[in-house]
This record gives sequence, structure tokens and C-alpha cells, in this order.
Amino acid sequence: MISTDASGQGSCQYGKTRHHVLELDTILLGGQHLHSRPLNAEEEQQALAQAGVLGKVHQTALRLSISSAN
Repeated sequence: MISTDASGQGSCQYGKTRHHVLELDTILLGGQHLHSRPLNAEEEQQALAQAGVLGKVHQTALRLSISSAN
């Protein structure tokens, strides 16, 4: 439901899923733990600088947010 922003029949009454999700704990395919939450500027820079899959996840999210803003 989260990946598609689905909220089913309750969407008219409760709104979209993205408006209710504050944080996510996710285990990626390789076993890495990803804790998704809003980051301040310093935390974002640290996340982008991470090596491996977790850094790539943050880099991709940033790229997508920039392209959707344009």
C-alpha cells in the first residue's frame, strides 16, 4: 500500500497514505536496514555519502525529488 500510495475506499475520508506515514523501517534485499524519516541538511549529506546500497538509495531519492520538483 505504501509504495503505491494506496488508501482504498477510505481515501475520500482519510486522505492519501503519504499524509499518514512519518517513518518507515525497511529491510532491503541484501539484509541492510533502512530507516526512512525526514532528515536535516547535515543528516542528508551523511546519508548521501554512505557507501554501498544505502548511499545509492539516498542518492536516488534525492534525484527523484529534484526531478519531480521541476
